[in-house]
Amino acid sequence: MKQGWLKPLFLSLATAGLAGGVTPGQSEPAQAVDAFPADLRCKVKYVIVIYPENRSFDSLYGEFAGANGIGESAAENYRQNAPDGTPYKKLPQPNTNGIPGISTAPDSRFPTQLENAPFRIDPNVPVNARHGDLVHRFYTEQYQINNPAYRVGADPKNAGGAPMSKFSAYSSNPGLVLGRYDAQYLGEGGLAHAFTLCDNAFHSAFGGSFLNHQWLVSARSPIWPAQPSEGAPPSASSATIFDENGFPAATTKGVPSDGTLTDDPNLPGFADSNTDRSLQDGDYWAVNTVYPLRGPAGGYNTISPAPPPPGPITQPTVPTFDTPTTARLPLQRHDTIGDRLSAKNISWAWFAGGWDEAKAGRANYLFQFHHQPFAFFSNYALARTPVPATADHPAEPGVDSPGSKAHLKDIDDDFFKALGDGTLPNVSFLKPIGEVNAHPGYSTVQDGADWIRTTVGKIQASKYWNECAIFIMYDEHGGLWDHVTPPVVDDWGPGLRVPLTVVSPFAKNGFVDHTQYETVSLLKFIEGVYDLPPLNRRDAEALAPISAFQGYPDLVIKARQGRSFDYQLPAYNGPQFYVGIGDGDGLWLDPLSGALSGSPERAGRFDFLVFADGRKGPVYYVAQLQVTPAAGGR
Repeated sequence: MKQGWLKPLFLSLATAGLAGGVTPGQSEPAQAVDAFPADLRCKVKYVIVIYPENRSFDSLYGEFAGANGIGESAAENYRQNAPDGTPYKKLPQPNTNGIPGISTAPDSRFPTQLENAPFRIDPNVPVNARHGDLVHRFYTEQYQINNPAYRVGADPKNAGGAPMSKFSAYSSNPGLVLGRYDAQYLGEGGLAHAFTLCDNAFHSAFGGSFLNHQWLVSARSPIWPAQPSEGAPPSASSATIFDENGFPAATTKGVPSDGTLTDDPNLPGFADSNTDRSLQDGDYWAVNTVYPLRGPAGGYNTISPAPPPPGPITQPTVPTFDTPTTARLPLQRHDTIGDRLSAKNISWAWFAGGWDEAKAGRANYLFQFHHQPFAFFSNYALARTPVPATADHPAEPGVDSPGSKAHLKDIDDDFFKALGDGTLPNVSFLKPIGEVNAHPGYSTVQDGADWIRTTVGKIQASKYWNECAIFIMYDEHGGLWDHVTPPVVDDWGPGLRVPLTVVSPFAKNGFVDHTQYETVSLLKFIEGVYDLPPLNRRDAEALAPISAFQGYPDLVIKARQGRSFDYQLPAYNGPQFYVGIGDGDGLWLDPLSGALSGSPERAGRFDFLVFADGRKGPVYYVAQLQVTPAAGGR
């Protein structure tokens, strides 16, 4: 299409005859751009974050009507390639990796070969049965995404292929990466239909659960210091190995080296964070699974006897491991959202399924020690770690510190009780135990969805419902593919798109929110509700999910004054023509593609109505452009 004739397709409100439909934007002072809505702050007194496990957006909600799902995917983004960019003719039979009590082997429930295309899992493995797990690690995910804009995109060992096309190449379960369920009609999916589903939310850090739990509470990665005041120095044998070009070296299996630790000099520090902004000599970033210094960090990690899938789950009788102190991450001392809340006398707690048993040295074999992020911090760590029982020695219970006693609690023993007796803190983080957290391998989608729906039902039946906002966000993608290439913020992430559902009496009903969020957007919301300062620049610059709430724009777009800007307006209905009505702040709107481009001229908020005419009917939504000043503001 020739661009010479194209002019900004923003009509004035008066010309469009819609002056009463949307408020035109006005230039505002810098501090007003990120101001949290005052009336929402008055309404929401309780924030509850539910944090299930390891599912990409497409793997659960790729068929959700109105969302950016499987139907929007191009073949070049789902067809899986070898590292050299050559498409695989077929994908191998998925395996049973990570199913409790089952040896890793080809999973006979699937065909011996699969088409190289997205597929439904449930004809082979029902939604209430367990399928295999998949690798999900820090550098591995970057190679799987295969974005040429990433630093590792220049690695000569990994050449060719479109973004999102290398999941099979670097997976421990290459036949399963393109698998999905249609979870929209399960318990959690019913909540997504009734309230707001966010289809453009990403987990903040590349990799797995450990790191993304750290980002959920602190908006940054932890450091293993060279000379810790307690615990052992880092072990270089646990670190990523780099090749002569500075990229993760290839292992004997052909996948990138991806250790628990990394001293990658390209990884940035955290501007405006209170401590440890970057690595010092001998320090490492902790990026993959590691356990807290004072525990819990030992107990059961297998089952007995081994059942066939799906099979019953039984707890073993003898503990199987106790992580040595030298292999546990030293205490962290940078600020968390808990510190921010406590400083303003706002009550909060992390509620974990199975916490009380783990603290007593009797952890359930599906209790995940690395899913307890506050236990890694000096302000909330146990005073003494629990010691699991041995054949001739009983378990030694852990001892609470003041911080752990006040803030680290059990879901069953404490959270559900608090709903009934009126002692619920203002901010609650809920971490379901492994059996019901939806994690591939040791849980099922059905178990996770049912637990979430039951838990939300108990909240709705409590006195707190009329003043709360519930966010259900998956911690990371679990190695499962998604068709959307994540945005590039920095070398930490974000990683893949994950489901985020907003449930509240104040939430929009039956709404799909296309605004870009990430894990730390939940921190931004908490900071906004309780008027807290940000933890660092990453959460300061994130968008809080206010578009999910009634009375606010349907889409929020962030830009910087005077900086080149490109943004694709959403409309997942086969749109053929776009019109913007209102103030576009000097941006160009391509009427055929819906692309916004140009350089915003003024700082402030600018509202406009989008009309997208498509093959499946027209779509209208109110968008707000938030332009931060060119200098002197965040």
